[in-house]
Amino acid sequence: MRRGSCFCVIAACFLALAGCVSATFVRDPLRVAAKPDEGSVVVSLTNNTGEVNQMDVIELEEMSRLDKNGQGRFYVMNRVGGPLSRDTSLFAARLPAGRYRFRILRDMQPQNLQGSIYLPLNLHQIEGIGEFTVEAGAHADLGRLVITAVNTMVAVGRSREVVANRALIERHAPAYVELSSAPPKGGWIRAAPPDDGDVESFALARPQGATGFSELSTGEVIGGSRMGTVLLRETDGQWRKFARTGTLDAIAWTLPYEIDGHIAVVAGDLDTLALVGRDGSVRQVDTGDLPHGNLFFVDRSADGAQWIVGVSDDRQGALYVSSKLDGGRWTRMRGDTTGFSVWSGQRSVWAWRRPGGIGFASSQTPRIACYDYAERQWSERDTPGRRKLFALSPGVGDALGVLTTPGGGLVGIFASSFYSLDCGAAWAETRSPYKVKVMPPLALASGRLLEGGGVFRDTGLYASRVGSDLWTKLGVQVNFNENVWALPKAGLLAVTRGADGFEVIQHSSDEGASWTVEMSSFDLRRGASR
Repeated sequence: MRRGSCFCVIAACFLALAGCVSATFVRDPLRVAAKPDEGSVVVSLTNNTGEVNQMDVIELEEMSRLDKNGQGRFYVMNRVGGPLSRDTSLFAARLPAGRYRFRILRDMQPQNLQGSIYLPLNLHQIEGIGEFTVEAGAHADLGRLVITAVNTMVAVGRSREVVANRALIERHAPAYVELSSAPPKGGWIRAAPPDDGDVESFALARPQGATGFSELSTGEVIGGSRMGTVLLRETDGQWRKFARTGTLDAIAWTLPYEIDGHIAVVAGDLDTLALVGRDGSVRQVDTGDLPHGNLFFVDRSADGAQWIVGVSDDRQGALYVSSKLDGGRWTRMRGDTTGFSVWSGQRSVWAWRRPGGIGFASSQTPRIACYDYAERQWSERDTPGRRKLFALSPGVGDALGVLTTPGGGLVGIFASSFYSLDCGAAWAETRSPYKVKVMPPLALASGRLLEGGGVFRDTGLYASRVGSDLWTKLGVQVNFNENVWALPKAGLLAVTRGADGFEVIQHSSDEGASWTVEMSSFDLRRGASR
């Protein structure tokens, strides 16, 4: 596998290319008429890293006509069809007939407002990906590129699993289907070399983004990750990649479903909804008339009469209910708008399981909604001080932890932290001993409260108790850089957000006092040098 690049951060919106070479910004192909000397091209990108969101910009170099310095003309392609998912983006353009290669990939709206993040491809990666041609009046489908973290480095390669984008476009960006009406011609000049295929293989072997944990009756823990991966934790703390959905789309949520040889329902990006068998088999679920999007939640009433699925896109997140999961007829229950705000970051919606029902909240509306399966009714409560939410963390039982912002807040700088033990009916402020709040409190069954804090100094995991203003620092092994889950039997799980290029899963059996590393995506064979 060819590697050697790393992500770079810039504050400007556009990186000037070497030698101040001018670049042509390619417009959306649906907004401009095709010229006789142009052809169309589509390509999709999927990330296996927490360092960036989906990519927004691709910079190409045309190699057909080089200047006296041996440099070609540069073209800038923008993502089309909206942000399809957290990790996958689609690019389409009409380009002059010629030979092209990839030069730079860029995320224009990274996490935590840290500036544009770009990936300049080195010569080995450029050669490994290969060149492609565009033919006048024809259409070239380049399939998928996979971007994966390799310890602290980044690798990019062509996918062997997704070699065409027709299905993706038909389902999630149907307006661009018309591009493929042109004769298929051009595309990759050569097949992907065996070395290049290792990029996708590495990503499949070391997926990042573990999330959506739930506990089976056996005490095992099931979770999801990127690259369509289902994870399983044995009761002795051993992890394994238990199953794959057969796609490269991330799994965001799991629901125990130990019926008819199954162990779970999994849901995730780009309509991912599947049943996982005890034998590791995966069966795709017919989503019926459920709207297309990214599935972030799934739950079921105890009697099986109500199935609820959460669907989000770049405009909204909503819950839908049906009397059956497979081939269901879905009715919208409630939802709210999402999207990106320069001031407060990504607007979010949250859904979670609670005793006898589910909960729902959003960063747009200062309300907590609690649904009761038996009564089939919602009850609504105000957020603390009717402030908007910045982050939310469900605890054990009906406990909730939230971060609130007074009319907006810049990534936690003005946030306050509160907890509730009754789905938002009453709130108490944690008064944790640091000003910048980035992790909502996690309430455990024993009455212990946990928060990760100390962004600028004294970083670590802090503990208090319900009703107390006294906080104690437990240690630094887990802090605000981790997502933490509380499970009834398994204890606590903490997952790093992959900001350093690799992911670590840790476990605590003593409510956060000590932690054991159980799984890591770090590859000792490849080292850590940049």
